[in-house]
Amino acid sequence: MNLPPDPIGVVGLADYGHRLRDGRTTVVKTVQDYLDRIERLDSQLRAFVYTDPESALRAASAIDALLASGTDLGPLMGVPVAVKDVLAVAGMPTRVGSDVDVEDLVGAEGGFIGALRRAGCVILGKTQTVEFALGSAGTNYRRGTPRNPRDPHHFRVPGGSSSGSAVAVAAGLCALAVGTDTGGSVRGPAAFCGIFGMKFGGLSMPDDGMFSMSRSLDSLGLFAPRAVDVAIAWEALSGQTVPSVDLGAVKLGLPRSYFFDGLAPTMAACVRGGVDALAAGGARVVPFDMSALCETDAIYTDVARPEALAMLGSERFQEMRPRLNPDVAHRIAAGLEISEQRYLAAQRRRQVLLSEVHATFENFDAWIAPVKQHFPPIYPGDLPTADAETAMESRCFGPTRPANIFNLCASALPIGLRHEPLPAALQLLAPAGQEARLLGLSIACEQMVGSASLPDMSSWLHST
Repeated sequence: MNLPPDPIGVVGLADYGHRLRDGRTTVVKTVQDYLDRIERLDSQLRAFVYTDPESALRAASAIDALLASGTDLGPLMGVPVAVKDVLAVAGMPTRVGSDVDVEDLVGAEGGFIGALRRAGCVILGKTQTVEFALGSAGTNYRRGTPRNPRDPHHFRVPGGSSSGSAVAVAAGLCALAVGTDTGGSVRGPAAFCGIFGMKFGGLSMPDDGMFSMSRSLDSLGLFAPRAVDVAIAWEALSGQTVPSVDLGAVKLGLPRSYFFDGLAPTMAACVRGGVDALAAGGARVVPFDMSALCETDAIYTDVARPEALAMLGSERFQEMRPRLNPDVAHRIAAGLEISEQRYLAAQRRRQVLLSEVHATFENFDAWIAPVKQHFPPIYPGDLPTADAETAMESRCFGPTRPANIFNLCASALPIGLRHEPLPAALQLLAPAGQEARLLGLSIACEQMVGSASLPDMSSWLHST
């Protein structure tokens, strides 16, 4: 049996909406195509941890009936969506990537998932995540690591922690996917998998019904093949209009401090090519330095690690520790070494620097920077040595934490396959609350730099 084509990923949400409303397709057919693709491909990709085909098809049939009766719920009506398994979805289990039951820390389905339902989305299932959303490689040695669909020959990591959501979009297993981002967990996987990812500002969307790795730094986000698809979703969910942006009137800040440290030469060449393309398109790119950015990692550690430990509770963590992924347990245990005074000092310093960082945007429409330092490495296996795990994790780092520390919204913009057969990406950053403007800018930039087309997954049917 041939693999059904991705019914939305290639054409986009707007075209799908036109075809749905003029009768060229139905929601049931679209959902069935995605379910068939999941059935054929996901045994290799491991993007999903739970699907409910019967429920999805019932919902699709109900939406078709609504549309036939003259009820139109808007541009997300009938769009199949996957949800990172740190958010509660009614009728589906929430495992947060763990063998340990922490569903009591998640709660009931929250406002963001409810908004997707009211907009007419069909939820296909839950996607894999790094345990407790705590890791940048996308690995989960106990419950399964999703495979990056960009390389049919080698098992490469997808980036984390929203690993399954990025893989599902890149492989054409859903049209839109929900992720969360505490230090790069949407932007990193988007970059590694060659799709568009957007991290919203911390308070821009309701975050109830979500496992919180760090209450100070967590934010919601979305994945789609292109910026315009996330823009359509943002308009439908927020009620805001994404403006058209003239790249010739844009001034982009290029922060040399922190963001370009440790950049691999080939990645640096890709980033330079993307920045040069935007400058050729009319954008004014202005390098600048900011010493405050160099404090990012220290503040991140002193805030995120204690908050992760506090979410679980020290006693509960010690009890569950033998059943956790060793790498995740090690990161949480770091919170035991950080005193309350040190945590509070980091929060105070963060607030001081936050105003300094936001002041730079009086001179720039956005910042532009790399997302990752390296291209996605090969997965070392479900039982790696400590050295192999550490080496892989070091190659998955990227300068994404400032967006969370300083409450910025940020997008990961694929810049195509330039110097390698793997994708690279640029990061656009602006203050929280400017999501609509940043999406308009992302669309304008995407038109200049191009993007990496979605991979042809038909070859995966015959690969091992």
